Amino acid sequence: MDELTTSRLLRRNFLKGSGVAAAAAIVAPIPTRAAAPAPIPINPATVPGPKVRQRASLAPIRASMDRMISLEACLRPFRPQGPRIEIERMGSKAIVHSYGHGGSGWSLSWGAGRHATMLAQSTGAREVAVIGAGAIGLTTAVVAQRAGLKVKIYTRDMIPHVRSFRATGVYSPSARIVALEHATPQFRKMWEDWARYSYYQYNSMLGLPGTPVEWVDTYKMSDTPFAQGSSLYTHAPYPNEPEYPHLEEEHTPDLMSAMQDLTQDQHPFPVPYVRRMNTMMFNIPAHASALLNEFLARGGEIVIREFENHRQFQELPERTIIHSTGYAAKALLGDNSMVPVRGQTARLIPQPEVDYAISYDSQNVYTVPRRDGMIVQEWSQGDYGNEKETAYLDATRSSVAKIARMMEAMSNRS
Repeated sequence: MDELTTSRLLRRNFLKGSGVAAAAAIVAPIPTRAAAPAPIPINPATVPGPKVRQRASLAPIRASMDRMISLEACLRPFRPQGPRIEIERMGSKAIVHSYGHGGSGWSLSWGAGRHATMLAQSTGAREVAVIGAGAIGLTTAVVAQRAGLKVKIYTRDMIPHVRSFRATGVYSPSARIVALEHATPQFRKMWEDWARYSYYQYNSMLGLPGTPVEWVDTYKMSDTPFAQGSSLYTHAPYPNEPEYPHLEEEHTPDLMSAMQDLTQDQHPFPVPYVRRMNTMMFNIPAHASALLNEFLARGGEIVIREFENHRQFQELPERTIIHSTGYAAKALLGDNSMVPVRGQTARLIPQPEVDYAISYDSQNVYTVPRRDGMIVQEWSQGDYGNEKETAYLDATRSSVAKIARMMEAMSNRS
């Protein structure tokens, strides 16, 4: 199998550019074994909502198909049992598996990376290989470097050609992360550790060059009254899918933003029930680039290589390997517990003036104002178990038309 080392070229181009200053802002080490500071406990239900902005302050979304700049489908790597993070001995290698994070890869990447790094450290290794350069692999590589390990990434694809680059980009740490029947007390404790550490790490990135992370207002809409205690994070039952636990409400309510039910005169939307809250958003191109820049600035190496089966892991010089290939692990390891959950996102031309997101589940409309474009997401009953990475234009056309009608109705109300 041919190998192509790209690290020197990437690092040289990075050092020539303006990325040096950005990397310098994020390379300060965070001890891997240090726990994230605990936030002050807050019950969102008891926090009075902030003063609502006037209708005119919400800039309209310019929703039309001629503004679409990309349309992509991807697969969430879901395991009903939850992500696999454990050590397996394969021949002369210690393999730290870290895959199967469902729709929570970016959201939990720092905490899961910290967990995998600690397992790798337990082998006594000072040099490790990371297989995969998606959300989990790339973040884990940086966490391992911050812990003092020398890291080399082996990957078939680099950003922007990895599946996780097509994600929506919002903090959703329990999105298809585990089936309710497998949400054991041990798993719940592990998930909470990941979620709290990731939340802490992402908030430490606010204000960095390129705006890799920011907070936006989200308006959750419904044609019927909201269920008691429901929020943006509450997962309604999806047809033909397992029931999922409400992990945020049950274990990290202090990390959830305060919610505010709005009256008809407090919002411009043509919907009877509207709830406002804050949402953490990842600008994925900026965030992924910051990770890559830090990895290279810390002396990381990248080897472009495709693995056809797990026996080829034995060919690597590193004795400890962190395996983070996401859905590819199904074929690579023969892990039939993996269930693909198809997702689809489109991007419209960016609108810097739009600083709010919309979640309208009953109309299958979800849009997020990322810096690289207005994200429009679709889902359908046939997504679960669907391995086809085919994007359907008609679905996006329908969602864009719904947003356009909403914006027209908003204009008529103002």
